Formats: sequence, structure tokens, C-alpha cells
Amino acid sequence: MSKISRIFSILRMYRYIIVIGLAVLFIGFVGENSYLAHIQHQSTIKELKREIAKNKAQYDKDTEQLNKMDSSMEAMRKVARERYFMKAANEDIFIIEE
Repeated sequence: MSKISRIFSILRMYRYIIVIGLAVLFIGFVGENSYLAHIQHQSTIKELKREIAKNKAQYDKDTEQLNKMDSSMEAMRKVARERYFMKAANEDIFIIEE
């Protein structure tokens, strides 16, 4: 019994340090609001911001092309030929695949 009572006396003596240590471990590594989860969320946010920037650039490019197509028939013909492989009546189209 002396070993058990000695262990309990040590635990009573350092109880505040033990509780603080357990709280720090819980906050740092366990739970959905832990520091590790915070780091993962920050990396996800950075990745989504990069994706937003990429999509905004594509949106601006497509908007500019749409405005050109609305104002010019030649731009519409160019898009039809490049993207949809349409041709004029007196043309031949050769598609080369690599």
C-alpha cells in the first residue's frame, strides 16, 4: 500500500501541472479545434484561394472572348473554326493528332 499512497501523494503534489499539461495536449492535438486542425484548415484556405484566382482569370478571359464574339462576326468564325472544327464551304480541314 505504501507504493500506491506514495503515487497518490506525488499526483496530489503535481496535480495542477498535470491538469495544465493534459489541457495543452488536448488543445494541441485532440478535437476539431486543435492546433493541427487549424493548420490543415489554413492550407485548405490557401489552396481554395489559388483555385479562385485561377477561375477568375479564366472567367475574365472568357468574358473578353464573349464580348469580342458579340461585336465581331470574324471573332465568332475564328472560335467556331478553332474550337468546334467548323469550316467554310470552300475549305478542307486537316486535324493532326499527336
